[in-house]
Amino acid sequence: MMPSGWPSTGGTRSASTSRRLPSPGRLPPPTAPPSPGAARFEAVDLEHWSTDDEYDLVTASFFHSPVALTRASILRTAASRVVPGGHLLIVTHAAVPPWAPPEMHADHNLLTPDEEIAQLDLDLNLWDVRIKELRPRETVDPEGRAAIIDDGVVLLQRRSPLLPRRRLQER
Repeated sequence: MMPSGWPSTGGTRSASTSRRLPSPGRLPPPTAPPSPGAARFEAVDLEHWSTDDEYDLVTASFFHSPVALTRASILRTAASRVVPGGHLLIVTHAAVPPWAPPEMHADHNLLTPDEEIAQLDLDLNLWDVRIKELRPRETVDPEGRAAIIDDGVVLLQRRSPLLPRRRLQER
């Protein structure tokens, strides 16, 4: 039976995420060509990440950090690896949870979808904005009470280059 799905590469900077990933022995080595449905995880320094790989979909989910990093630059680098016709999906916290103490998020710059797109500074002649909106998400606070938090969702699609029309040659 043929495996389903697409080859995937995951990159993380988070130590807690790294601990939850499958053990390296169960994953193909990074140099192995991906097979359908295969997943590869890499611990990378996103500030200096570089690859020749190209992707149909690049996602960044809740990519916020209390440590200094060049978030917009990292996302632009990731966007540069999206193939024509492919997508860049960014899902972010758009607001601080109502129960969080202010000092916990004092250093976080939570962006609106419009601010996210502006900060990416991508050439919008090469990208189409498919989604830019706030979406409410149901959650539970530390005391178990229901709460709603807004998340920002930005979905961009890299435009396919226009192919020149070929002239029919007479023989």
